[in-house]
Amino acid sequence: MSADASAATSAPATAPAAPSGLPPVPLAPPDRQPAELKLPDPVTRKAGWAIVGLGQLALEEVMPAFRQCRLSQRVALVSGHLDKAHTVADAYGIQHANIYDYESYDRLAENDQVEILYIVLPNSMHAEYTIRALKAGKHVLCEKPMAVTVEEYERMIAAAREADRKLMIAYRLHYEPFNRKVMELCAQKAFGAPVLPG
Repeated sequence: MSADASAATSAPATAPAAPSGLPPVPLAPPDRQPAELKLPDPVTRKAGWAIVGLGQLALEEVMPAFRQCRLSQRVALVSGHLDKAHTVADAYGIQHANIYDYESYDRLAENDQVEILYIVLPNSMHAEYTIRALKAGKHVLCEKPMAVTVEEYERMIAAAREADRKLMIAYRLHYEPFNRKVMELCAQKAFGAPVLPG
C-alpha cells in the first residue's frame, strides 16, 4: 500500500463544512462505523389536534411547542373569541374553516382532520368539554387538574370507556428526566427508605 493510500485510510473522515460556515464535524473512522446506519422511520402522516381554549398557556406554551412535533400537527382551534382565533390561525397556518366557538364545538365530530382535542380551559370547564369531545369520537388530552370533583373525574373516565377513546391528563413531570431519576433512586432505596412528611 502506498503512503498516500495508508494516510487516506488512517486519517479520520470529516463531514463537509456546513452551509452556515461552521467548521466540519469529525466523523467516526472506518473501523468504528456502526454496522448498520439507523435512520428514523419516515413520517407518513401526522395526528391532527384541535386546541380548545386560547389563553396564556395555549398561546405561550402549547402552540409554539407543536413546531417541534414530528408526529402531530395543530389543525383546529376552539375559542370564545373568534377574532383572536382568526389571528392565531393566520400565525400558525390553520384553515379558518377549522375554527370553532363553544356553540359550534360539537361539530368537531364532523371534522376528520381532528383526531385529538387538547383541553386548555379553566379547571371548572374540563369535565364538560372533555365529555363532549369524547362523545364526538375524539381522543382527549386534558390539562391538569383533571376536574374539580371526584364525580366529574368518574364521569370523564366513564365517557372515555363508553366512547372507546383515550383520555390523558397533561401532567408531564413524571416524564421529566430528573424526576424519572429521582423515582428510580427512590425505588432502589439508594438513600434509604423514602419518608413521607407528616
